[in-house]
Parts: sequence; C-alpha cells; structure tokens
Amino acid sequence: MTIHKSKLINPCIILYTYVRYPADRISPPRVEVNKEDDFDTWYEPIVVKGEMIDHCSLPGYFILKPVAYGMWEKVRSWLADHLQPLELQSFSVPILPYLGDRAQAPYAVSGSSSFPNAESVIYPYCRKWIKSHRDLPLRMNQWCIRFQHEQNPQPLLRSCEYLLQEVHSAHITKDSARQEAAQILELYSLLYRDLLAIPVVKGYKNAAYLQDTDISTGVVIAYIPATNQCIEGAKCHEFGQTLSKAYEITVRDPSATAEPAALLHVWQNCWRISIRALGVMVATHSDNHGLVLPPRIAETQVAIVAAQASSTDEQLILDTETDRLVSRLSSAGIRVKVDDLEGYSLGWRFNEWIVSGTPLFIVLGPNEVTNQVVTIRRRDLLHAEGKVEAAIPELHTIIPTTLANIQEELYRNALAKFQADQTRIADNWDDFIKSLYRDKLVCLTPHCRQRSCELYIEGMGSDGTDQALGSHIRCLCVPLEQPGATEECATPCINPTCKYSALKWAMFGYAY
Repeated sequence: MTIHKSKLINPCIILYTYVRYPADRISPPRVEVNKEDDFDTWYEPIVVKGEMIDHCSLPGYFILKPVAYGMWEKVRSWLADHLQPLELQSFSVPILPYLGDRAQAPYAVSGSSSFPNAESVIYPYCRKWIKSHRDLPLRMNQWCIRFQHEQNPQPLLRSCEYLLQEVHSAHITKDSARQEAAQILELYSLLYRDLLAIPVVKGYKNAAYLQDTDISTGVVIAYIPATNQCIEGAKCHEFGQTLSKAYEITVRDPSATAEPAALLHVWQNCWRISIRALGVMVATHSDNHGLVLPPRIAETQVAIVAAQASSTDEQLILDTETDRLVSRLSSAGIRVKVDDLEGYSLGWRFNEWIVSGTPLFIVLGPNEVTNQVVTIRRRDLLHAEGKVEAAIPELHTIIPTTLANIQEELYRNALAKFQADQTRIADNWDDFIKSLYRDKLVCLTPHCRQRSCELYIEGMGSDGTDQALGSHIRCLCVPLEQPGATEECATPCINPTCKYSALKWAMFGYAY
C-alpha cells in the first residue's frame, strides 16, 4: 500500500489519498486465531495488522510504527501534565546493552542478576549533584531505552528493547520518600484507569523476597483475562538509605545546632513505567476482529469513510460536506481521518478500520449528504447495538459524548472481568488450591510472608505431591486495600504446614 498525504487540515486531522495494487492481489487483514484459543498466536498478528509494530531483522526486536509511538507520546504527555507539581528535572544517562561476560562489564555490581544496573551508573553522579539539603528533594526524570534478555519475546509486552520512563529521587527524610512512593503508585494507577481503561491493584512486593528490610517495591498489577495471568504495570522502588550508604550520598543535617553538622544519608526512590502498558492495553481490550483502542489513547478517534459519488458535481458536494464535517469535529477536539479510497467496497474498507481499532467510523456518501443523517458505528460493539443514526449538524456534540461512553464502558467491562477472576478470597487450603490451581483464578489469602512458606506455595520447594502449583504461580503483591483484618497469633497462614500466623492478605496467581 502506498499512501500520499494530500492535505493537512490541522494537527489533529490528515486527509489521505490511497493508491493500491489491484484488489484481486490484496487480501484484507483478518485475525485468524481466536484470543481464547491461543493468546500468544493471536497477540502478535493483532499488533502487526493493527499497524502498531513491524518486525525487523534482529530477533526479539520490533519496530514501533507511528500508531504505537503516537500512543506512547500520549502517555508521556499525560504524565508530564500530572507530574508537573513535582518539578522533575530532565536528564539522560547512557546505559548500553552488554553481550559479553557480565563480571567483566563496566558498571558491573557484585551479585547482581541483571546488567546493566541503572543505579550503579547513575548514583555515583548523584553524589556530585547533591551538595546540600537545599538540593532536596531531587527528582531526575529520563525517557530512555532499556535492554533485557527475553527467551520468548513479544512486541510491547516482552521486547528485548523497550521504552521507559524512569525517575530517580532523593529525599532528606523517610517520610518524604514514603509520601512520594504512595503518590506515584496512585498516579500510575490513575494513568491505567483514565488513559488506558484498565483496572489495576496497588500493592507492595512481599518483603520476603528482599534481603534488606529497608527496601520495598510498590507495584501496580494488571490482569489479562485471556490467559488468567497478572502482569506488573509499573513499579516504585523504595531504596531507603541502602544505596545512599553504598554510594556515600550525604548532606549536612540542617537541624544541627553544632558545627560541623552531622552527615545524613539521603532516602531514595526509583519509579518506572514502560511501553509494556500499551501491550497490556491491547491484551485487555482487543478481540478476535482486531485491535480495540480506548478513545483517549487512539491515534484516530473517528474515521470518515467516504463513499463514491456518481458524478463530478456530486463529488464536489460530497467533498465540501466532508471538509465541513472535519472542521466541526476538529473544533470539538476530535482526532479524525478521512478514508477516500477508490476501487474497494465499503465492507473491505470497514474491515481495515475494525482491525486498526478505531473507536468510531461513519459512512459519508451522497445519500447521507442529501438526508443530512449518518450512521455512527462503534468498534467495541460491532453488531446492531453498535450503530446509531445521527444528524450531521449534531455530530460535533454527539461524537465526544459517544467517545466518552466508549472509554468508560471499556473500563467497566475490564473491571467486571478483573473482579470476577481476581477477587476470590480463600481462607482455607482446599479452596485456595482449587481456585488457584484448578480454576486458575487470582486469590487473596492470609499469609505469613515467610520466604519458605512462599516457596512451598509456588511449588519450588514442594515435595512432589499434587499440591505443587507450578513455576508460574507467584505471590503477586500484598494489596494496599486489604479485604479484612488479620490479627497476628489469631489468623493462621493459608499453608497448613506453616507454623506462623498470617500478617497480611496476599495476592497469589499466575504471573505473566
């Protein structure tokens, strides 16, 4: 397909003229595998045929096309607006991929399981940049690229190279650092809800995973219904003073009365969100016809599919009406494209917009111009219930309302699936095993938070009985919103072989 950009109406609207090969040599993009039957086989063609990514010659790496990169820019813009009160300072530190011996690599950290370690590169310089308590809180923000090894890479969800927002912050008090961490978890949760229409659970990784109790990791957990798996959508690491002691990042105590004032190690956080969020969005909302995109993130919110006129005069009238409609929708803040492709049926062209996930599309032809009425078709409702007739002069008010309804309904539908499959509260072992292992649900259960108990539940330390749950079962997080109180020495841990009492309700399930 060759596309010629013919007219720029404004930054939100582009008119395209399509030039194609003969119709008998091009098949419309179709989804050949059902999402429920084989998620992995379904997922990749969805993002390819939806024009989000393309393959490149390097295995495990993918090209982000304008559609996907435009969505990532909307994530950036949303965060820039909501993070403005925190007065972030932008910076960029190179962290290169390394393919050789990690032990001999620059910035290598003894005992580190990953390379490169961002903190080991950045924090030696923080020692130079933080000269006194007046420099705090310091929040350094970068939009960058990271690399990781993936045995089974998937575009957006698990790429060897991915886009990332990363903020490193330093505080003079523990309370200031903790307050920021809670604020960031709430902010990332709001991004998933308001921009991507995805419900998440806020919580903290089980402290049993960490050798240093001064460190904690806050996470937002999303759910992929098709696989009954949970996935980490964003993180906020609270490092406490562990790394500032390791790298000697200190300031003089401003409250000291004697000179010289004592040195205080700063309290540090690091919070991250990656382009994986777009992959979670695709996995959550899209269906067996193609992409389904929330209107707030979609590059094109409305597609006007122009029908063919039978005469030059009729075509001139149609073009005039199209320009007028585009102008009205633009004034209402709607991102719209006009499809005036010649030589293909309306059904063929509709299928392209369906696969691409455009939230709304309408036909505008001579009959619609004469009657001043069009049929609005919703991508999330492809059958009769998704068609609404509307007067052309009223579209600039009807369409914004319809887009808002689509955004909210996508969230409500995702939330209903999320609650149906992840709110199973299991307070006895038999129910826990049945819900988690056989039904593959996500369970909230009382837990002692001991590492040995956690290994037993995950199946890593099991004795080979049928109680071993498998390597994909994980303690996903300890949710901030607890379903009920657990009183130590009163509520037993879910594991019948455990001798400890429960401390919190923990969330167990299959991890993606």
